[in-house]
Amino acid sequence: GSPHSYSGYNLRDGAYLAGANLTDAVLFDADLSNANLSDADLTGAIFDFATFTDANLSDADLTFAFLFYANLTGASLSGANLTGAILVDTNLTDADLSNANLSGADLSYAYLRGANLSGADLTGVFLLEGYWTDANLYGAILPDGYDQDWFEEAGAIFVETVPEPSTYALLLGGTVLGYAFWRRRQ
Repeated sequence: GSPHSYSGYNLRDGAYLAGANLTDAVLFDADLSNANLSDADLTGAIFDFATFTDANLSDADLTFAFLFYANLTGASLSGANLTGAILVDTNLTDADLSNANLSGADLSYAYLRGANLSGADLTGVFLLEGYWTDANLYGAILPDGYDQDWFEEAGAIFVETVPEPSTYALLLGGTVLGYAFWRRRQ
């Protein structure tokens, strides 16, 4: 519970905290832009008004974390555990929440414009309005009482994600190299 020595403005842009144990940390108004918090334990941490722009929180544990009015624009939360997290009025614009566990989370008034929630678990999520324009919910487990039609009326989409063009270029390049190697052996 008590504030850590690195709370508030003491954190620097791009901080490397992968795998860190920040259980119950008080990081009110902290700037964690571009920070690497992948696999970090952030259980019960307080991040009210914090900035996580383009931060990596992949596979992080944010169980019962408080993120009131936090800015997670473009943050990677793929596979993160956000069970019971408080995300009231949080900006998750263009955030990657694919395969994240959001069960029991409070997404009241959250900004999810363009967020990727494909495969996310939204069981028991508390929704009091919100901004879902172009949020992708393909394969997501929707909360009871809400169906695909409700989310589509709110502006969400249900589209299978397509790999980036660079992925296709990599596959094509590997195929060409494999063919060249095969031809050379002939």
